[in-house]
Amino acid sequence: MKFIETKQIIRRILRNKVYSAISIVSLSIGLVCAILAFLYVKYEFNVDKCFTNTENVYRLTINNVPPATFHIGQPPRFFDEIKKDIPEIEDGSRIYLDPVNIKMEENRFNSYFLGVDPSFINLIGWEMIAGNPATVLSSPFSVIISESKAKQFFNDKNPIGETIEIDNQFEYNITGIFKDIPEHAHIKGDFFASISSMEKRNDGFFYSWGNHSTAFYFRIPESVDIEAVNNKIAEIWNASSTDTACKGDFVQAKLQKFSDVYLRSGYLENSPGNIIYTLGVAIIAALILLISCFNFINLTIAVKSKRNTETGIKKVLGANLKTFMPQILIEILAYLFIALLISIISAKLLLPSLSQIINKDLGILFTDFIPLTGFIIIVCFVIVLLSGIFPLIQTFRVDTSNALKGVVLSTSKKSPKTISQFRFSNILVVSQFVVSILLILCAFVINNQLRLIRHHDLGFDKEQVLVLRNDLGNTYQRFQILKNDLESYPEVISISSASHVPANNLTNWGGPSVAGDEEKSSQQCGLVSIDNKYFQTIGAEFVSGADFEQSNTSYKDKIIINEALQKELGLVNPIGQRLITIRDRKEKEIIGVVKDIEYATIHSKNLPVMFFFKENGFDTFSRYIVIKLKSADLTKTVSNITEKWNKVSPEYPMGYFFLDELFDQNYRGESQTATLMNALTILAIFLSCLGLFGLAIFNINGRIKEIGIRKVNGAKVSEILAMLNKDFIKWVVIAFIVATPIAYYTMNKWLENFAYKTNLSWWIFALAGVLALGIALLTVSWQSWRAATRNPVEALRYE
Repeated sequence: MKFIETKQIIRRILRNKVYSAISIVSLSIGLVCAILAFLYVKYEFNVDKCFTNTENVYRLTINNVPPATFHIGQPPRFFDEIKKDIPEIEDGSRIYLDPVNIKMEENRFNSYFLGVDPSFINLIGWEMIAGNPATVLSSPFSVIISESKAKQFFNDKNPIGETIEIDNQFEYNITGIFKDIPEHAHIKGDFFASISSMEKRNDGFFYSWGNHSTAFYFRIPESVDIEAVNNKIAEIWNASSTDTACKGDFVQAKLQKFSDVYLRSGYLENSPGNIIYTLGVAIIAALILLISCFNFINLTIAVKSKRNTETGIKKVLGANLKTFMPQILIEILAYLFIALLISIISAKLLLPSLSQIINKDLGILFTDFIPLTGFIIIVCFVIVLLSGIFPLIQTFRVDTSNALKGVVLSTSKKSPKTISQFRFSNILVVSQFVVSILLILCAFVINNQLRLIRHHDLGFDKEQVLVLRNDLGNTYQRFQILKNDLESYPEVISISSASHVPANNLTNWGGPSVAGDEEKSSQQCGLVSIDNKYFQTIGAEFVSGADFEQSNTSYKDKIIINEALQKELGLVNPIGQRLITIRDRKEKEIIGVVKDIEYATIHSKNLPVMFFFKENGFDTFSRYIVIKLKSADLTKTVSNITEKWNKVSPEYPMGYFFLDELFDQNYRGESQTATLMNALTILAIFLSCLGLFGLAIFNINGRIKEIGIRKVNGAKVSEILAMLNKDFIKWVVIAFIVATPIAYYTMNKWLENFAYKTNLSWWIFALAGVLALGIALLTVSWQSWRAATRNPVEALRYE
């Protein structure tokens, strides 16, 4: 028979409703995961592809600031030193993130200027709609704006030549308009300004070696030895910098290719993307697709074996491999076509939810027809290849004499075997449960780590702590007025001000040493300026000593340290001892030791910190206003505080955040990983159970007469259940043995990214094994119970 009619295909699909449903659902789930994973991976690898001239562009990362970890912020003047001493560098630009208060036309709002050098536009290769890319930023107080901002604020009016006022002090001339930069770019903004303007806005901006505020990008020819340039940059830093606390053998430079910035910055704190997570999603999606293929292969083999008599007759009549191939392939294509339609519709419906979970708009790539279609065609080809070759081999190997005798399936001419004994099907089932148990174990560990993150000791109380940004204008005066007014609000428990707040990273560093024993020193100590209500407001606890007294405003020579600094300096009785600070080389008396407060993330250990009282020498102590609230209606309370802010400072719109939201944002990547892992684990388990359920039905149906004979001969129901379930239990046990070392190695490597991590306890692996076994038994036991309790007369009536 060379041709199969559509009616026959439909009839066969409908004749085996359970097998058909399981096959279609399995393939649909596998294809949905593959499509969504493709969109996610494509999005991640498409980041920064919008820039057209970055082939030989590098970003500088360097560890020239304690603690000795790589970072991108550098003193602006270091840029000139590098270009002067390394002639191999063709071009470059600094990028400075400048928070400003903008007045444009009649609109006032807070936003950011990106201060850049004149060569910036040509360096990254971005399209200008108006203005010459080479000259638009060559003059001080020049700014170019995005196309969307030009339309928003100027409508049809030409904005070139108009002015933008910032911080109620400076006017910038609009010299160009650039095309909007898409969201999937690590450099994006609506305002690019000439960085040379900072010379007039901030006297020390270009001269201080302690001002680590700008990122450096360089174009370096392909022929240049990048490692040699890295070494040269480190040498220039040690030779040029006047900041002695940030110099030494630990200094290293690492030039990072522009195309690697997003996905391959795992060695930096708060890396925006992670290629390990991206590839991990792709691998897990591929494994789930494999599980769905295994289900389809197993069930196809099972259904085909029921038609062995038909196959045997055809082979007697002269049918060969070419005869069976079209029949098998067309049936597979029919299942695949139905599953593909379901998967495309499902993927479209699930995209908004997935985009929300991972905080990325994957929908922009769903309409990218050619790559997505090409991917689907490749996946379908692989499915057809995998799902067609094994049933075809099985059909070709059918022994004609055994088939005509009614043997269900045989692997050799001498030893006919049932499906439960067929080695290849067993391997596929074991593989499915290896993946499922592996994902269960990984999900357990990731969720335990996330639980540790959520409940570990932060050193502060993050609940209902409102932080107001106070870094523009007359910050100290604004704080004093707000403090006096807000303290009378019943919802306000405490209000304070500081240069830094928890969970928001430290930006000022020093190297204190013990007076009289300067060998005891810390090269990685954070410096924080606070008032006398800071610790009370954030709920920090003291280990020894006391806080700055509220009635005393003169603590010029007093400091408070944290536990980490006490341990690093080896101070047994720190209260009353004196430290020499790198800021002014003057001695400061320790009056208190506070528990470690988390300023970074759990990825790194708590760092030594020294707290000064109202020091104005760095970042001004009133950069943040911190308010502890006790309110049943936070929205209304924030609205009331905003109203008061607008009365005090109408020219500067209020910016704010809550500490608990900032904390959650710091661990958004881990939360997303846990959510995706949980969803994928459930899918893998569901698919494995579907396949197991289908095989259980086929296995049991093939042994109905055997079960009837055993019952007639006195076999108990428990014995029948044990006989039917023992193979499935054996498969799960083998899968557990294979999956456990893989999961242990994988999770151990993942946990290396955290300074504080959960333990890989034995009970996690035992629980995963018991859970997998329980799921498998629940899946097959219902069918086993039905077969074991069936009247044996029904099975034997025709014998």
